[in-house]
Amino acid sequence: MARDVITLGDMAERGAEMIEIRCRRCDRVGRLSVERLLAEHGLPGPATPVPYTRDVLIQRSCRQRRVS
Repeated sequence: MARDVITLGDMAERGAEMIEIRCRRCDRVGRLSVERLLAEHGLPGPATPVPYTRDVLIQRSCRQRRVS
């Protein structure tokens, strides 16, 4: 079965050291270590799709996130 997204594990295997995350709500930008994301942030792990990772990190830090 073909996948249509790249995972954190894929990025690490391909030698990517950093990823850039941009928030569409507040225009914040940050560069994060792939290794650190895998080790420290409690994300599901190497099979985590990068778009999911972005969404989780933005929800944790965006000042304009929706409050429910």
